Amino acid sequence: MKQLLLGIAIFAGVALVCFFVLTGPLGLGQGLAAVIALVLGGIFEWAFHRNVNRM
Repeated sequence: MKQLLLGIAIFAGVALVCFFVLTGPLGLGQGLAAVIALVLGGIFEWAFHRNVNRM
């Protein structure tokens, strides 16, 4: 259960940071920034769970 919550927190944190960086300083549109942020958040969460399951 703790791994699941940590994975959700990682996904949410990465997605939010990416969204704000992409829309703010980089000036991308909100739609494109949202899609990129969701994909990057998913990749980070997948990598986290992949590495946790190896231990």
